[in-house]
Amino acid sequence: MRLVSCSAGSAVSLRVRRRLSAVGAVMLLFLAAACSGSSGAASGGGSTWKIGAIVDQTGPGAAAYAGTAQVLQAWVKHTNQQGGINGHQLELVLKDSKSTPAGGLQAAGELVRDKVIALVQGGSLVASAWAKPLAQAGIPVICGAPAASPPYGTEKNFYPCVPSAATSTGLIAKAALQSGYRSIGVVACVEAPVCGQTAKAMQESGEKAGVPVVVQSTSLSAPSFAAPCLALKDAHAELVFAIAPPDTTFSIIDSCGQQNYRPAYVAGQLSNKFLTNSNLGGFVGLTETAPYFADLPALKTFRDVMQAEAPDAYTGHPDTSATVWASGELFKRAAETGKLADAPTATDVAAALDKLSGETVDGLTAPLTFTNGNRTVSCGFVVSIKDGKFADPFGTKPVCPPAS
Repeated sequence: MRLVSCSAGSAVSLRVRRRLSAVGAVMLLFLAAACSGSSGAASGGGSTWKIGAIVDQTGPGAAAYAGTAQVLQAWVKHTNQQGGINGHQLELVLKDSKSTPAGGLQAAGELVRDKVIALVQGGSLVASAWAKPLAQAGIPVICGAPAASPPYGTEKNFYPCVPSAATSTGLIAKAALQSGYRSIGVVACVEAPVCGQTAKAMQESGEKAGVPVVVQSTSLSAPSFAAPCLALKDAHAELVFAIAPPDTTFSIIDSCGQQNYRPAYVAGQLSNKFLTNSNLGGFVGLTETAPYFADLPALKTFRDVMQAEAPDAYTGHPDTSATVWASGELFKRAAETGKLADAPTATDVAAALDKLSGETVDGLTAPLTFTNGNRTVSCGFVVSIKDGKFADPFGTKPVCPPAS
């Protein structure tokens, strides 16, 4: 397989970039400069299928999502080595969004002109900006990260494989109750709208579950998080949900510890730092797809391929990498069950996706049903810490939040 890529520098300050060093549903969206890359595949027995992806390869989102391009490349290489899909090799066309709406829009236009049959998506924070041209062209966008907020769940050509923000906050509320926590505190960034949206969803989920929720807003670039920590301490919040990248979450945890406030914490992404932090009074983790460490054959294949082909991407963000891998496997499943053959179109791929019902992609995802225009994923996965290691308290079975 031939790989071509390029990169450019970012105009974001070093301090802010460090705060954006891991994935979450929320991050700053500033200007940056970049370029795009593509990967081609050697021809197989049938026609080559061209798929695309728009990834924040440069700019502020790159620290979190640039590695997802490597995940997609590793998945394509592995899939082609295994004979492709239905005897067809894959060609991956990667485009850099530059972490900006304008960059994402340009990338989308190029992929439409390239006539890709689907976006097997990596990570991009600006998907809302490039959704329209793909919708107009009828090109399906399959999963990716973050896939818990619009255009996922709202645009018919966006197929999520992870629970929505409302579902995720419902899972947090359920986990809080089951773990004996009687109140939830939220620290939400002010830089991105999705921070406020997720905070509101958490308040609504807490109200449904009967768990009080207190929200404090802050900037990701704040020199200290003492103020929100003290406010949540005074409010007696027992479980804290930091809607921020993991590095910022750890800064919040340390700031709260300095205020002699050590509640339990919710994490949307996993990091080994959670296992050793003395300021952590407990832990509730959520993963977008099945926990990357779970004992599933499909995840063992993922781990083996990633450690061989893209070890840095796997080590840096294993749970996000698992979600992007699941995106590829979902495309493969739809193509297989839809019996796509030579020269399929984007319409053919969408029709195959629309027929999926209760699909778990060999346990990689919660049940996915796209029939009748459904674009809602109702369940997710909960992670805990046990004996100094991440654990799946419910096994590999997804968990569903309380009914409304």
